[in-house]
Amino acid sequence: MTTQYQELFSDVIQTLEEIEKATRGCYGGGTIFDRVNSLARDCSKRITSRKDDRDTFLTGRFQTLVVRWAKDCFGEGVALDRTERTHRFLEEALELAHACDCTREEAIQLVDYVFARPVGSARQEIGGVILTLALLGEAYNYNVAEEGRIELNNVYRRIGEIREEQANKPKVGPLPGPSAVSFSHLAAKQKILGALLVIQKEIECLDREAAAAK
Repeated sequence: MTTQYQELFSDVIQTLEEIEKATRGCYGGGTIFDRVNSLARDCSKRITSRKDDRDTFLTGRFQTLVVRWAKDCFGEGVALDRTERTHRFLEEALELAHACDCTREEAIQLVDYVFARPVGSARQEIGGVILTLALLGEAYNYNVAEEGRIELNNVYRRIGEIREEQANKPKVGPLPGPSAVSFSHLAAKQKILGALLVIQKEIECLDREAAAAK
């Protein structure tokens, strides 16, 4: 099993233990938690028995898995809304630039530079984004593909929190909603179910590929 799945199952089991201890079984520790533990172990065995083909995962299924997560989290309307996706991409790109020591003044200069030029092709610009992101990752010694895999698992674990942020965001304008910082047993339960959901989706993809190969 890959390190990321080992960490995923470790998080699931640890969170289950924390909730069971905090609630003293009031959420049905002897039944619900046993079933979730059993499901986690079953998924673990099935994933371990599969070949860990990272290249196929990344090139063949990664975009599909991300889209599936977004639909699970937001619904198809929000997940594939072009304006929303453009704003969230710009937000993440600015956060990355900020983390890489780009200043506000430099960012504003680049905004003015880009918007003074003719509008390009979205298809070509997506290609340019992928190329420049790969080079940025290399410059900072990060594997871009691996970081994407890790973040996909992270957002599945936070699916309840992200839904709450989406519900609280302004109904108009490009700004995101406030971050949810409070912890609740419901949020913890959603975290567990989200972690198991990404495993289930991965297994379904593997099963379909295995059936098609026969």
